[in-house]
Amino acid sequence: MKITLRTECNFEAAHQLCGYNGKCSRLHGHNWKVECFVRGTTEDFDNVGILWDFKNLKNKLEELDHQLLNEVLEINPTAEQLAVWLTEEFSKAHPKLMFRIRVWENDKSYAETGEFI
Repeated sequence: MKITLRTECNFEAAHQLCGYNGKCSRLHGHNWKVECFVRGTTEDFDNVGILWDFKNLKNKLEELDHQLLNEVLEINPTAEQLAVWLTEEFSKAHPKLMFRIRVWENDKSYAETGEFI
């Protein structure tokens, strides 16, 4: 049987968009929100009955919290790139599962990766 989980976490971090022609090329910060959707099957449960531990998202975002993203990531830290990076990180760590990541830069704008069939 298929099952989907959803969790969200917030973190605060600064960034600047390299190569961007506009205000966002200057150093600024956001209160980011990340939603993580995880799809698997009941066959993927661990011995406790957990598909994917919700704290995985919190632990990953703690690496980014109160950081200058340009210094801790090897990407130009756009919302799109953060969504891709998180999807790739979780997919490598949990190859049997599917991930959809939504990165909110503010309360009106987000980038999203992945899709479930």
